[in-house]
Amino acid sequence: MWHFFSKHRVHESLVVAVLVATSLSFHAAWILNLLVVRLDSVRLFMTFLPLVGPVSGMYTCLFGFFVVSFLILSLYFKGRDVSMWRKPLFGFFLFSLFSFFIMTLPFVYAFSMMVE
Repeated sequence: MWHFFSKHRVHESLVVAVLVATSLSFHAAWILNLLVVRLDSVRLFMTFLPLVGPVSGMYTCLFGFFVVSFLILSLYFKGRDVSMWRKPLFGFFLFSLFSFFIMTLPFVYAFSMMVE
């Protein structure tokens, strides 16, 4: 039963699928965070648990987005040679991580301008 966790190697296609799914989830997270802050209708829609607020809906949606994108990408990458995609996809992951941290800073997503 526990033989999956004792493997010394993981297939490269699964690793690439997790990397891309995580990167896409980071982008979806900062976009969803921006929408929750800016639009009251999205904030109300994302509030699954009133005690927690819209964060409960955001985490649930992001987890679902990660699972769906991982399943689609793992089926797409299954049995393919993805060794040439390692570096570019790791760069995409680092870019996604950096943009997530920058775009979720309060002074960035709460910035607004009034034009008269």
